[in-house]
Amino acid sequence: MAWRDSRRSRQRLLLFMSAIVLGIAALVAINSFGDNLAQSIDDQARELLGADLVLSANDSTKEKLFYPLLDKVAPTTSRKLNNQSLVVTSPYEYTREISFASMVSFPKSQGVRLAQVKHLSPGDYGGGGSNDYPYYGEWQIIPQSAEKLWRSNLHRAPKTNYALVDDGLMIQFGAKVGDSVNVGGTSYKIIGRVLKTPGQSAVTTTVAPTVFLPFVAEGLIQRGSRVNYKYYFRFDTDRDVEKIAKRIGPALEKAGVSYDTVEGRKKQTGRSFADLTKYLSLVAFVALLLGCVGVASAVQLYVKEKVTSVAILRTLGASGRQAFLIYLLQTALMGLIGAIIGALLGSIVQLVLPRVFGNFLPITVETALSGPAILGGIGTGLLISVLFPCCPY
Repeated sequence: MAWRDSRRSRQRLLLFMSAIVLGIAALVAINSFGDNLAQSIDDQARELLGADLVLSANDSTKEKLFYPLLDKVAPTTSRKLNNQSLVVTSPYEYTREISFASMVSFPKSQGVRLAQVKHLSPGDYGGGGSNDYPYYGEWQIIPQSAEKLWRSNLHRAPKTNYALVDDGLMIQFGAKVGDSVNVGGTSYKIIGRVLKTPGQSAVTTTVAPTVFLPFVAEGLIQRGSRVNYKYYFRFDTDRDVEKIAKRIGPALEKAGVSYDTVEGRKKQTGRSFADLTKYLSLVAFVALLLGCVGVASAVQLYVKEKVTSVAILRTLGASGRQAFLIYLLQTALMGLIGAIIGALLGSIVQLVLPRVFGNFLPITVETALSGPAILGGIGTGLLISVLFPCCPY
């Protein structure tokens, strides 16, 4: 009876269904994006940090404090080879990073702006260091040969001063590979443009673009300069970095040295982008609320047109409950169909959201269908299709 009665009024029921489709599509799209974002953060937390453990200090003299701490919890091992020579092996390797803000200028365009200057150097304590940076994550540089040339100058004083410059900074001042950039009165030849640095988003590089130097010229860092020192550690795969960090953490904090691990970065980044997901959920809630109002209004008008049909059914012997169930089944069925269509539409829309927010995200969001978001959207659509039409009555 519900199916036969709907044949003459399906256009109005389609209007009712469209209100559900839009609201559920927004809800599923944003919830799916939030689920994919959280999963991507978990999967790429190591790339966000660039190492297993990162120690930060604002004073280079504090460097000698935390190496003895690491040696206690992760001591070096020694073994003898066949010729009885002793080989000492360290459980970690590390790279030192020095960063500070400085004015940089491009002689070709006469452009000047404040930028972040970073210098990397291999470690020289314990088991020695590596000139790899970062240890995890992809560092995109054009041309690729520029990275090898730049790294080759980390161990010795170069005959020619080289630099790697953020792509956004080069575009802003019309610089090209082969041009020069001046930092602190010293000219550096640009040998490559940095397209992507692990852990940094496009917005971050726009606000604070980076110039990577293989060495810091004398006089660039002076007394009173605000310099930040970071030490990137990569441990052996059999080491529990979280346990190591917890053991040396109190001593590091007492010395004014902060530390960050993969798990810590995962939680920190997750909390930060959870706020973005909550804001987007508020947008979806507003869209869903408007959809609910549309559902209630459409069904109310539809039922008013059916008063005569209900009266005829009651005259023919149908009970009030039977007449009510006829139109309840119609709205529930249309609500279910609308929720399914909205869930499919939302799953398609969420594929676009990573591109919309890509400049704000330091990670690459891997899009996939989210079962909880789809089932939750269908359930919500079915609920509001039954609940809100009954509210006026």
